[in-house]
Amino acid sequence: MVKPTDPRSVWGKVLLSLRKNGIINVHSICVEVSDIVLNNNDFIINIHKSINYETLKKPQNLSQLLDTFKNLGYNYNVILAFAPEREIKVDKAKVLSELLGCEVQKI
Repeated sequence: MVKPTDPRSVWGKVLLSLRKNGIINVHSICVEVSDIVLNNNDFIINIHKSINYETLKKPQNLSQLLDTFKNLGYNYNVILAFAPEREIKVDKAKVLSELLGCEVQKI
């Protein structure tokens, strides 16, 4: 089987298979994941929520995910990566000062 080069196509088929096969706990986590990368033979799943990452990496859940890839004929190295989203710090007083055109003090 020729491997697809579009990670979204692969991921969509994985999600459909998880749902179709009643693997709801894994599906409910994976459906939230949109940050995926296909790099050579590595299928990298970047998970931004720690609770989702911890749940998905549990042996039973990870096994179900890997089996889904295998059953669909995808022989990728599936890699789970925890990639927390960076929190952007906003200086609210500065933003308000710029919007209002006057000095706003922090309280």
